[in-house]
Amino acid sequence: MNVLRTIFLFFLAAAPMLAFGQMRISAKLYGHLAANGARGVPVIDRTSTELLEFKWVSPAILVSLQNGKYHEFEITNFLFQSSPNEGTDARFSIGAKYEYGKIFTRNPNSSFRFLAGISARGYYGVEQLNGLNPNGSPTENKVLGLGFALNPHLEYQLYKNLYFDFSPYCDVLNLAVRDEYVFNEFIPDELRGAQDFYLLKLQFFLRFGLAWSF
Repeated sequence: MNVLRTIFLFFLAAAPMLAFGQMRISAKLYGHLAANGARGVPVIDRTSTELLEFKWVSPAILVSLQNGKYHEFEITNFLFQSSPNEGTDARFSIGAKYEYGKIFTRNPNSSFRFLAGISARGYYGVEQLNGLNPNGSPTENKVLGLGFALNPHLEYQLYKNLYFDFSPYCDVLNLAVRDEYVFNEFIPDELRGAQDFYLLKLQFFLRFGLAWSF
């Protein structure tokens, strides 16, 4: 919970600083769908054979500026699962995403707006496996990574302050390190830990959101 509190306080502190000369601040709630087995967090986020699979709900704050640029902060990749009967005691992940881009629709009376930007996303995940997992010993995996994406947005004004945001995005590069530790007293201590490196490219996600502008 300390991680969530820190990220929330960061949002509160950063938004007023970036909002100098702003057009508006919007609070958003996104839903994310992974396309064709895409993974936001390697290891923790399992690959699926489904064409589209629902992944996360994430809150965000968008700050639009007078010069046509915008900043968006999002808490993403939030996942908590527990399924001890399948060999997993718990699986948890969380991330923070920063996006910077440009507003291409300049007509303030238009119901539609098009925005596009680039983003960086840092994330952390941990997975605890019990003795029912394939290696037969309790195991802990920790994952730390950084992803970069292209983010187009198509917004439609529903009411005066309420609008819909359709924003599919593409992870062009996703780098992660996994630290694995096996809890087995019969294995020498220096052999219980292992590290892996992951490099994921061109993963596609669909993102739908509702936003309220202030």
